Amino acid sequence: MRYEEYLKTQLTKLKEAGLITTQDLPDMDLYIDQVSTVFQKFLDKLDGSLADKYVTKPMINNYAKRGLIARPDGKRYTRDHMVMIAMVIYLRSIFKMEDISKIMKPLIDNYSSEYDDTISPELVYSLAQKATENSRQEFFSGIDESVSVMKSQIEDTDLADDQSMEVLVLILTLAMRAEMEKYLADRLMKVYFEQPEKERKEKPKKQKVRSTEKEKKTKNDSDISEL
Repeated sequence: MRYEEYLKTQLTKLKEAGLITTQDLPDMDLYIDQVSTVFQKFLDKLDGSLADKYVTKPMINNYAKRGLIARPDGKRYTRDHMVMIAMVIYLRSIFKMEDISKIMKPLIDNYSSEYDDTISPELVYSLAQKATENSRQEFFSGIDESVSVMKSQIEDTDLADDQSMEVLVLILTLAMRAEMEKYLADRLMKVYFEQPEKERKEKPKKQKVRSTEKEKKTKNDSDISEL
């Protein structure tokens, strides 16, 4: 099969599977094995190995233990928990677990607080979902355009009619595009979820330095007055 035909089948699969939507999630509390099954049905539409990577029972337990999702009350997971698991599935394609815990921390802290007005995880997720849906068609048409441009550029080169080299060029093109989006997501994470923690740790050191400089100035003034 030519790669163009295979690419079309995969794009069709992506279109049909879509994103995990809030409509895909049951509005009832479930046990962990039921939660795993809910997500497995969706992920199997794309790749059967994804469920084993993201939503096994031990993996979901690990998400709760490491602070990627809120801990369930007892053995049942609510719809809010399932929304958070959906967030983690997408975040794990880019970030390490420790980075995801930093990103999710404000939401989980709010969700677990007895005092703050609760922010709905479903609202957060649905806003991202809608924004992504608006750009999905641009993505699909962009792939077609990238293939057309690539093939026209390859025609007069030594790579013409070499399918493996054409596929390599296409893979690099997709990787370069993904790297730009990954870079932006990573910078946002570092500046808004990681660096503020470092700044809070550094503040006492700065105060200590300023205090030391003040003490030196006081000592110098004292020495001058003695003269």
